[in-house]
Amino acid sequence: MSSLTVPDAIEKLWTYRSRQVRASKEILELGLFLMDSGVDLHKKMDDEYWAFLEQIAFAAMDLGRVEIADDCITQLEERFPDSTRVQVLHGMRLECSGDKKDLLDALQMYDKILQEDDANAGIWKRRVAVYKQLGDAKSAVEDLCRYLDTFYTDVEGWLELAALYTNNHEYATGLEALSHAMALSPQNPFYVLQFAETAATKGGRDGWALALKMYLRCVEMCEDGVELDELTGKRPGVCRRAWFGARLAIRRLVGSADKSGPDHMGVPNEETLKQLLQTANERLAEEYSGSGEKSSNKVVIEWIGA
Repeated sequence: MSSLTVPDAIEKLWTYRSRQVRASKEILELGLFLMDSGVDLHKKMDDEYWAFLEQIAFAAMDLGRVEIADDCITQLEERFPDSTRVQVLHGMRLECSGDKKDLLDALQMYDKILQEDDANAGIWKRRVAVYKQLGDAKSAVEDLCRYLDTFYTDVEGWLELAALYTNNHEYATGLEALSHAMALSPQNPFYVLQFAETAATKGGRDGWALALKMYLRCVEMCEDGVELDELTGKRPGVCRRAWFGARLAIRRLVGSADKSGPDHMGVPNEETLKQLLQTANERLAEEYSGSGEKSSNKVVIEWIGA
């Protein structure tokens, strides 16, 4: 950073803050440059100095430089002793240690904040993070459910809840959580793909039947009006993954399919499944063709029997 000036560094950090960019390595380097510059930063930045300290504290915690974070947090606590925002920062610093006592102290701090403001969404999320770090999945689920009762439209919250359930092999409730995410963001094919893969992991004929339906829905979303990649001329990777999933689901179902028509689970008849399997093979062969120099592509094409 030999050519970097103090005003340039301050401006870059302000840009990161205003755009909410979490480029921790770059931010910490800029912050250390300013701290070592010998300039009176408080006088130079005026009220922006406190936002600067918060920004550097976050970056330092991300990178494990807790001694830097401690210095920033101490200054903020001296200036804003009753600030909830600074208390949250202190709680996150306790989380960084990974020590059980510190984690429990962070929980107590968050509990106190919620007693005064139970609509603080960030604190609910921090509690969930602490419970996960403690290995207490049950409490994490309970807190997240209470949070989503109030903040229903938080898609990321529903995805987190689904992950907690599926990590505990509770696939049915995981699918319920994912259904809320899809309802809130119906045009996102990644959520549909995640739902399909969770149903496939659940297994059983009903699970594979549901997985096939959702894999095909994902394919439909990806192939309907989605622009091809400018460099490869191929469809998005989510589409290929959905076709792979559909192929696997079809092969699981084809032996038990009704020969006359769809059954009560909505599984197509055997002839339709075979046609779908052929279509899946053709689509995958198409996606992996045109790059013959790649041995991995040849393996895929041989594997699908195209």
